[in-house]
Amino acid sequence: MYEKELEFLEITLKSAYQTFAKDKISVSEKAKFDIVTNIDCAIECFFKNELDKTFPGDRVLGEEYSSKLELSDRTWILDPIDGTFNFSIGSHLFGLQAALWDQGDLQISALYMPELNEFYCAKNGGGAYCNGEKISVSARSPESAIISFGDLPHTRPQDTEDEIKMMRNAQNTVAKLRMYGAASVDFAYLASGKTEGVVLYTKNKWDLAPGLLLCKEAGAYCFGVEGGTYNFDRRGIVACNSQEIFNLIKITEK
Repeated sequence: MYEKELEFLEITLKSAYQTFAKDKISVSEKAKFDIVTNIDCAIECFFKNELDKTFPGDRVLGEEYSSKLELSDRTWILDPIDGTFNFSIGSHLFGLQAALWDQGDLQISALYMPELNEFYCAKNGGGAYCNGEKISVSARSPESAIISFGDLPHTRPQDTEDEIKMMRNAQNTVAKLRMYGAASVDFAYLASGKTEGVVLYTKNKWDLAPGLLLCKEAGAYCFGVEGGTYNFDRRGIVACNSQEIFNLIKITEK
């Protein structure tokens, strides 16, 4: 199942970038510290138009135009450009990403990093892949581990405080800390064994859904930031290659 949908994702994400990548970038401010470009908007519209032709009746939960849509069967979760700020300044650390929610769960996902020439995809129960090769999380121990963190939230002080606490815990227990500025990169690097953990304080499904399925299929452990199994109602996610890493960086309330 879902082979046609996976093919659609690869063709559409790659075509979208090829169609709009050379357009002149214009930047608008959605909110303080939050920007959108004309390319984000164009890619989301392109994806929706292609979806209507290929899978009429399916819905899109997209960051730019339909971010409030609730999940139900056959809902595509789309981030047209994940890491928009990076993209807007010429950094190659960004991606186009999408996932399909169907029958009450994530079924497929794809993360496309065009400037890195990397296309990641996953299928529920079918493994995780990069450019056609199967991938998995690394077996490195905490002493050799790299943990990446998402941007510190500007409008949620408790989340910022807790993320900094996790950074301090990680600083004392793992080899290196990183901030890539794009959830697609965070998740793809964990899934392919380039890093050993990801901490993201956000509830945005378009940031999380594609990489969540990819990392699960690559063998990652996925926890809520407060502990327990991750779901979309949690404040954020900690995905890592071992339970040990989560135990070392988690916040212990006194």
